[in-house]
Amino acid sequence: MGSMTRLHYAFQNIRVSARASYYQKNTIEDTLKHLRLLSLTSVVLALTGCVSGASHYSAPSAYKTNENTVVVARSRDAAWQTAIPKLSKEFFVINTIDKSSGIVNISYSGDPSKYIDCGRVHSEVKNLRGERVYDLAAASPIQQFEGTGWVGAFHSPRLTNIDRRVSLDGRMNIVFEEVDATHTRITVSTRYIVQRDTTMTIVPEGITQRSSDSVSFNTSGSASFPMPANSTGTSTTCTANNQFEAQILDLVKS
Repeated sequence: MGSMTRLHYAFQNIRVSARASYYQKNTIEDTLKHLRLLSLTSVVLALTGCVSGASHYSAPSAYKTNENTVVVARSRDAAWQTAIPKLSKEFFVINTIDKSSGIVNISYSGDPSKYIDCGRVHSEVKNLRGERVYDLAAASPIQQFEGTGWVGAFHSPRLTNIDRRVSLDGRMNIVFEEVDATHTRITVSTRYIVQRDTTMTIVPEGITQRSSDSVSFNTSGSASFPMPANSTGTSTTCTANNQFEAQILDLVKS
């Protein structure tokens, strides 16, 4: 083999070795990047995914059934003339006024916890971030807390962010009835409509579930929400706390 041929083969071997070194270097760098990504993912999952905890729901108090009727020592016309201006000065919305039938319809939309009780939600979660404890009124208009849950194919507890929004629409009939020339019976009755919107996000996987439901009940009554999908435990029950009726009766009899 001539010197030129040997030199040609030598250059070829150098190029092959260089390419092999290049690909080997890239392969090692890619492997290291992959390992770093796996390590970071493992840390994130350790901080968010591996979680233990417990949740507990306490039902609302058992409220005594209050009288929703009061008799005032005024004629029907006098009782009406006294009550209407007072109602107009309050934050309620007067929907209808019919003096001939003696009926006034008012409504309230606002903080549900003012007039209803939906019990309490207690939740505890613990992971590498530490332990968090939540204790919330289930009738609060905004409830944000963490819990543990299962979604779809997951068979182990997952850290879950829960956001619940609750609203109340209370509509009341106030009825004025003549007892005699100097006495009037005033009766109040309310229809409560409670709306609940829930967003649950499984933190490690970023999976979000949303649900929206409502319940309704009358004065001194109660109702329970359906259980959200993939949830366990006790359904939330809401009941009137008698404050709406008591507030209006105090107003119209004074």
